[in-house]
Amino acid sequence: MALLKNLLGFFGLISRTAPAPAPRPVASVPTAEAMDKEPVELSRKPIRLPSKIDDMMDFGLAQHSPNKHWSVGYWDPGPDASQKRQRGVRLRDNSTGRIVATVRNLERPFSVDVSDTGVFGVNDAGQAAELSANLVIFDTTGTQVYWRAYKANLAGFSISPCGRYVASQTCNSGNEDSFILEIHDVAQKRVLASCTPVAGWSSEYTFETDDGKLKRVFAKINSLGKFAYSPTGEFLDAKKFMTTRLTKGDPWTRIRAAGELVQTDESDKALQRAFGVVEATIAAFQPGQDDRWLAGGYRLKGELLEKMNRPAEAIEAYRAALGRDSKIGVKKRLAAMEKAASQKLLLDTGVEQNAESEPRSDGLQP
Repeated sequence: MALLKNLLGFFGLISRTAPAPAPRPVASVPTAEAMDKEPVELSRKPIRLPSKIDDMMDFGLAQHSPNKHWSVGYWDPGPDASQKRQRGVRLRDNSTGRIVATVRNLERPFSVDVSDTGVFGVNDAGQAAELSANLVIFDTTGTQVYWRAYKANLAGFSISPCGRYVASQTCNSGNEDSFILEIHDVAQKRVLASCTPVAGWSSEYTFETDDGKLKRVFAKINSLGKFAYSPTGEFLDAKKFMTTRLTKGDPWTRIRAAGELVQTDESDKALQRAFGVVEATIAAFQPGQDDRWLAGGYRLKGELLEKMNRPAEAIEAYRAALGRDSKIGVKKRLAAMEKAASQKLLLDTGVEQNAESEPRSDGLQP
């Protein structure tokens, strides 16, 4: 019988845990003071995460708190109607192994996160046919304590270990909620910052706090590292971000960063630096690699060579760009430069011929 129950639990038909005892009373809306406190350890023994099989039985898809005390997850019910009763998000206390909260009134849970205090959040994606999402935060009893609706899909969100702060980022949507980073204070129920994420798409956000007060929010950008925003949304690592992209980014990233560098800094030093990055990136290209960035790379090289007053080399770069992509946008510029170069050549040749035909002052033939 025990084996049968475990098998049923594995396929999501029953929970592997017994019904949880009534949760201890907590405030439905946590105060700032309560969220700033360190989480209370229910056990002095180190908490070990349950196995992946346990996660599959309890959730299907799971996320764990940094201190391993809590796990949150949800079932993807799929098209099978018999699975509908599993729809919803569950919170598990890993010190007891029991499910302590279940939230079922969600339309389409897409991702979850949980703090060291058990405060957890859900990206509720809403209707599949619409660009919309709800960021919903719950306490350890499953009571909703914060909510933010978007007219855009959420690319992701993260909760601070204390459970008080949340960072979320939206996808492109063509409206006021398109591609924004927001920093939320759950305790005060307000948005601290709403801005364009200068660092671009982030896979994860982490938080720096001091005595419960938010100091910085760090965005993790692919393989480039982490870059800081202030609590009000100011990007604090612009110089570091530029340097990292120029030196560690993929070819697409390096070319874009070099273009941005000369747009924001018109000094000769910045021009030389950008040109060195572009030239080295193009030189490092190997046949068989993704070459979709090359046309743009050659175009930028031509633009930089023009700024450096090297028109002949700029013409060659523009020709190379057009050879990669006929719609790269330099046809008119190249034609004008080639015409100017031809006229200059004719003018220079004419001057030389005139100089040769002028009589010498000593009366001798040239």
